[in-house]
Amino acid sequence: MGLFLGEALWEERFEALSVPTLLILPPEAPMAPRPVRNDSVRTVVIPESGHCVRRDQPGRYHEAVDAFLADHLDA
Repeated sequence: MGLFLGEALWEERFEALSVPTLLILPPEAPMAPRPVRNDSVRTVVIPESGHCVRRDQPGRYHEAVDAFLADHLDA
């Protein structure tokens, strides 16, 4: 028996975002939103990672976050 959290409307929610947003994913992410068409959302896929990208690939994770913040903190 699993836990049902309701209908995931991720794609619609991500497409509606109007603030800079970073979505970091592993190569296999069946529950993650499909790619969205929203210039406010940057999606980064981190190779050789699983469910916890930050734990599995901390260097690549921090590179993605640092680049995102560098692009948006002074904007």
